[in-house]
Amino acid sequence: IDPVRIITNKSSGKMGVYIAEDAFLRGADVTLIRGIHSVEPQYPFKDIRINTVKDLFGAIKKNIKNQDIMIHAAAVSDFAINNRAKGKIKSSNNLHLELTPTTKIFENIKKIKNNILLVGFKAEYKVGNKELVNRSYELLKSANADLVVANDVGKGGRGFDTETNEVFVVDKNKNIKHLKLADKRIIGNKILDEIQKFRN
Repeated sequence: IDPVRIITNKSSGKMGVYIAEDAFLRGADVTLIRGIHSVEPQYPFKDIRINTVKDLFGAIKKNIKNQDIMIHAAAVSDFAINNRAKGKIKSSNNLHLELTPTTKIFENIKKIKNNILLVGFKAEYKVGNKELVNRSYELLKSANADLVVANDVGKGGRGFDTETNEVFVVDKNKNIKHLKLADKRIIGNKILDEIQKFRN
């Protein structure tokens, strides 16, 4: 908004970091790209910090060449400020923000590297499981992705800023794997199991 204030969401980055850590422990050559406010990883894999959606897309394009799998767990902001102030806005003033949609990174990955195994995440808010799966499948098709991991952040103990999660993993044939509510590290490990099954 200005040099002091930002628009963000509640994502802690835990899910992405935990998946990266588990992949590393399984022997993968991991490159993690994460926001500046995400949790810190415990292991010495390549770790790239970014501030903006533009930074994220740039880092992906720079590092995707030698990767076999991309797990796009980032809760990317859907909007950017169109009228960003150069100086700190006085808090006594009314403020009207102009927002413009950001680049849909996930939907552009296969255009950069068509043969990468692409896994995305889809967060919804207080929808039924059937609708959650349907929306995730639509995202999968629009991105030509291989798997989409879906969760409902409107339910307690799931999604942003929690230690637990419950997800549905959807593939190209609309096969669904339900991973019931559990610690995010357990969910991350099970997601990697599903990716391994898909590869086989």
